[in-house]
Amino acid sequence: MRGWVFAGWVVVGALGAFTSIAILSIGIFLFPFFVLAGASVARRTRYPLDALGLVAGLGLPLLAVAFANRGGGGFDAHRWGVVGGTLVAVGVATYLALRVVSSFVPCRRAAK
Repeated sequence: MRGWVFAGWVVVGALGAFTSIAILSIGIFLFPFFVLAGASVARRTRYPLDALGLVAGLGLPLLAVAFANRGGGGFDAHRWGVVGGTLVAVGVATYLALRVVSSFVPCRRAAK
């Protein structure tokens, strides 16, 4: 179940980043979906570690902007790609590393 909650946080992070990137056009209409998705996933989160999906999700829209502008569009695709890729890599790598460590040390919060 933990992987699905992590994926839910990735979706929330992606919605949040896309909402902030497109705030002047469609972002204002996506904001309620961002809030509802965040509240829904937060209710299902049992382990605080799963919220690292938020960091990984923040990078996905940045990678989409980099991909859309790879041919020399309005934005520098390299910068958007580096930041987006770094966010995704750091979020997923930290989650996996801490998940491995937490398998050796039992979580006191989950035992309640």
